Amino acid sequence: ATGKPLGQVRVFPGSRSGGPPRPLALSADGTRGLAAGLNTASAVYDLGTGAELFAVPRGAAARFATHHLPSADLSRVAVLATTLD
Repeated sequence: ATGKPLGQVRVFPGSRSGGPPRPLALSADGTRGLAAGLNTASAVYDLGTGAELFAVPRGAAARFATHHLPSADLSRVAVLATTLD
């Protein structure tokens, strides 16, 4: 690893993740990325094409903190919502 960027991946706007995604995790082989949506869901993207592979429900809305627990290859993502109360 050189630490040099290999390129940019553009995820498509208007995805089911509800807004501009914020990166959360990369798969071990670098082919998939998990990004958090701002409104309702997160999504797993194919980093070669930028295509959304699947969306992950956010869980409960207000007054909850949401945590994502991805598998190493990002084929599965568990979502844990904990109350802030």
